[in-house]
Amino acid sequence: MRLYEITKNINKDLFRTYNDLISLSELKHELKEIKKFIVDDVDLNYVRDLLSKSHNTGQTIDGLRLYALNIGIELAIILYDVENDRIAAFAGFYHAPHIRENLWQAKTVQTFSPYKGKALVGKIYKFCKEELDMSIQSDFSQSQSGEKLWTKILPNLGLNPKIIDMNTFIVYPNDGKINVYDNTERYCWIIEYNDSYRNYIRENTILPYNSFQYLTFKTGKPNSSFY
Repeated sequence: MRLYEITKNINKDLFRTYNDLISLSELKHELKEIKKFIVDDVDLNYVRDLLSKSHNTGQTIDGLRLYALNIGIELAIILYDVENDRIAAFAGFYHAPHIRENLWQAKTVQTFSPYKGKALVGKIYKFCKEELDMSIQSDFSQSQSGEKLWTKILPNLGLNPKIIDMNTFIVYPNDGKINVYDNTERYCWIIEYNDSYRNYIRENTILPYNSFQYLTFKTGKPNSSFY
């Protein structure tokens, strides 16, 4: 009788453990799906609503009109096909002045059909760097398309992504010594507006950083649409 009770209790524990594992597996699956939605999918109606509030900068990328909207620490860049009344691509950023004055962290990007495969998000980043003097840091969480953007597309566009240690804020060259994807909670990609690695590191310290009061085009005139 004693052996029967022990066996019964063991079976109960095993059943409970099995159910816990099933629940944990389902939870991980749900979180994975939510993460995929957040990272990969941006609702087109949401972007169209942002477009209605955005400013036509007068600039174009591949013939697509560039619209911008800055609300507080958030910046939205939208590429709009005027002729066909279609939104081609969207990139959202958060200002991160606690790291560097003109550093913006990429949060959400999306290219919509039929404009995929044209490196539009990469071209938005290149525009932001070269025309707005923005430095851009990758998000901590990246999809496969995000990884492709930083490791292939941006270098192919002539940009030079480096690696920033988020524990020390030291920037390192992408020379193969650090793999961002080995520890995405610590390391991120970064493209600096002036691409000067040696300006930032000297004896493991960060040198003073040039601050920018405004996002500007190369005319040097502040673009009030961002503020």
